[in-house]
Amino acid sequence: MRYRSKLDPIVSIVLLLPIANAIFRLVSFHLASSIIDQGSLIFIFIYGIVLSLIYFGIFYEIKDDELVVSNLFIKTRMPIASIKLIKKSKNFLAAPALSLDRIKIVSDEKWVLISPVKKEELIKQLKRINPLIDLQL
Repeated sequence: MRYRSKLDPIVSIVLLLPIANAIFRLVSFHLASSIIDQGSLIFIFIYGIVLSLIYFGIFYEIKDDELVVSNLFIKTRMPIASIKLIKKSKNFLAAPALSLDRIKIVSDEKWVLISPVKKEELIKQLKRINPLIDLQL
């Protein structure tokens, strides 16, 4: 099953500020000189594509007894049998998560921060596969 990343309003605002600024520049430049600022238009188009890639490129999937964390073009695989701990986190570290309402998943050799929309459902599914996972929520 595939789980999307939760999107915080604060993260949304931070990601949308550059586009809002470019739109403001585009409109104000057009009103002042009735010419369209092509640089702002190109920026809005390219940044819109990047935002779409970020939003649709971050997801979490349980596949063949593995947790697969997709971050754009990078996939991190974690065997569910090796997961030892799932705990709540508000860590600001860069992570494949669009929210600060995160969970930290710790396995034998690595850990990952994620922010699934259906957090409880994902945890239940992981626990069903590996009942030895320690929960600290």
